[in-house]
Amino acid sequence: MAEEMRFLTPQQVRRLAAVLAWYERTADNSPGPAARGPRYGPPPEIWHCQVVATGPAGEADYTDERYWLKRVRPNNTDGSAVSAATLGEYAIDAVDRAIFNAFTATNLAEMAAHSHNLKVDDPVTCYQWADKSEPYVMKRFFVAGPFGTAEEPYAMLPADRSTVGAQSDTWDRDDQPEGKDGVTWLGPRVVYDKSVAGAPVLREYTRTVTYDSMGAVIAISAETARALNTPKDCTEV
Repeated sequence: MAEEMRFLTPQQVRRLAAVLAWYERTADNSPGPAARGPRYGPPPEIWHCQVVATGPAGEADYTDERYWLKRVRPNNTDGSAVSAATLGEYAIDAVDRAIFNAFTATNLAEMAAHSHNLKVDDPVTCYQWADKSEPYVMKRFFVAGPFGTAEEPYAMLPADRSTVGAQSDTWDRDDQPEGKDGVTWLGPRVVYDKSVAGAPVLREYTRTVTYDSMGAVIAISAETARALNTPKDCTEV
């Protein structure tokens, strides 16, 4: 009697495809990427994180586009689906799972300037993806710009536009006044200085503004004064 020929059902085919896809994503690099196809390592993951100041062993903060991040989750306890979410760290048990420790991630938005403008506790959405190394290395990256935290920026303004004398205050993005984030300043100003009787002087006060390659302000200098000319008082005709 001829052997009965059996075929897989559509449901079995889908299950088999899912198993093969899972194997391709999770298999190690032993056959080499060329033998396994275009995928490398486990599938990508997305984590909600916050910027932290140091690494898991107290390593210093980076100064370029790299940051120390820590995974966070909603920690609300009000039982409401409409209240604003608040974020907190995962509770780490005695095993101290390394996945919840601080890790290095690259901010792709700052790669061109190699800047480091985010602050501790800024929230980011981080992606984890295996690279093409053999064996692969898990790389973490995100895209984020600086987050404003102050209601009003620091104001570099004289008491009055006609104030005589150069203003000595300066501003630096990495050393901002407490409770302020950002800056507003007065551009070049011209003052008719009549402080010396009989010797009026038209003075210009300017600041030097430094920008990074992304067009963001890095620093603003104190004012520099220069005399434009020495006019004479006008007389009535």
